[in-house]
Amino acid sequence: WGLRGSGDPAARTPARVVVERFTTTTPDASLQRLTSALSLALERELRRGGLQPVSVEAGADDLVIGGAADREGDEHVLNVNMRRGSGPALWSARYARDASALAGFEEEAATSVSDVVHCASTSASMDRRRVSDAVLGMFLEGCAVRRPTDLGQAAEYVEVTRRLTTLAPNLSAAHSQHALALAIQAHQRFVGGPQATADRAAVKAAADRALSLNPRNGEAHFAIGVSYGLGGRWRERELSFDRAEALSPALSIVGNYRAGLLREVGRLDEADALNAQAVAADRYSIYLTR
Repeated sequence: WGLRGSGDPAARTPARVVVERFTTTTPDASLQRLTSALSLALERELRRGGLQPVSVEAGADDLVIGGAADREGDEHVLNVNMRRGSGPALWSARYARDASALAGFEEEAATSVSDVVHCASTSASMDRRRVSDAVLGMFLEGCAVRRPTDLGQAAEYVEVTRRLTTLAPNLSAAHSQHALALAIQAHQRFVGGPQATADRAAVKAAADRALSLNPRNGEAHFAIGVSYGLGGRWRERELSFDRAEALSPALSIVGNYRAGLLREVGRLDEADALNAQAVAADRYSIYLTR
């Protein structure tokens, strides 16, 4: 989501993730415990996702995660937000649980928030350049709906990423995110004929734009592979996944889709092995979050 330092780009370092201690204004022992547990759970989940959170004063380019807990009627509520440095909130989310069933609440919220950070840090870093606060906020918003469970959410992902490409027309990662959103929507339609052809053409147009801006954007190739759908085009899909992994090895979600492809063609042992590898490499693997 950004770089720290100036001058030679090669000398710059990635911005950090800073986890603040969550607060509460309510003198409730269970809320006090919840705020402390959430901060620790977030740090733990971020590390599992390959990030190294720090508990220091945030720099101007660092991503800061903070928020507060409160009680609303019979519910405990966690309000989480992210900002860059001391700037305004770029993204926020609300999590609620009945006060009588709090077991695992902080872990659930921490996993959800960490998933968004992991997704944004992987996608936004495709270009190795600092993005504006508005663009970073849009990446976070898109990542919050990146794993859709129905066509309505897929459509929302498409719309968020469309706005992202308007906001950052010369950012390769914006176009590859839009290509991926279109590909997931096409993947979920399970239709053929003219609609499938039109879907793939839209994905390819977005992916081609991403690659024209950055030929080493593996996410664009991944989107093309996803757009072929299920039940065919196995060689084309595998080649797209090969290119994606070669250019962007950190894009661990490719392993999830490759395992599905292997199952389709009857290579079950390879699929099981790759499935286990994908789960081990990616704390937020779709095989764990389904």
